[in-house]
Amino acid sequence: MMRILIDLFCAPSFSRLFAVLIFLAELVLNYGLVRYRKYTEIDWKAYMQEVEGYLNGSTNYMELKGDTGPLVYPGGFVYLYSFLYKITDNGADILKAQQIFAGFYMLQLLIVLLVYCQLAEKARLPPWMMIFASISGYRVHSIFSLRMFNDGPANILAWIA
Repeated sequence: MMRILIDLFCAPSFSRLFAVLIFLAELVLNYGLVRYRKYTEIDWKAYMQEVEGYLNGSTNYMELKGDTGPLVYPGGFVYLYSFLYKITDNGADILKAQQIFAGFYMLQLLIVLLVYCQLAEKARLPPWMMIFASISGYRVHSIFSLRMFNDGPANILAWIA
């Protein structure tokens, strides 16, 4: 039994299995974060205000504003957050938005784990190192699942590239 645990954590050939276990642990962790951790408003309301102007017909960036100031993000942000505005009851359904962003996080994690697994056997990387790309990072969970910052979706695009 001890040999299996050592191999699971240390043998590159176990990277895929370890990645699946990390992914499942993250599903549980994100569910718990969204369900039990109190939401803290930082930018979500401002994002919704900014795209509301666009949805009301304005395409002039000088007119697109929120509580934190003018819209400074590119068109991709406007389109994504306009979609989120519509499916979260004009941004009012915070729980649904957090669930969507937890999904974004899981998508990014899947991409990161796939990249790691591709490299692990070639570079002889131990599976335990995947922990640093996932469960151990409070900030990444905060960016995605708790605060719904625009950095999360942008990071997904960077990883895909």
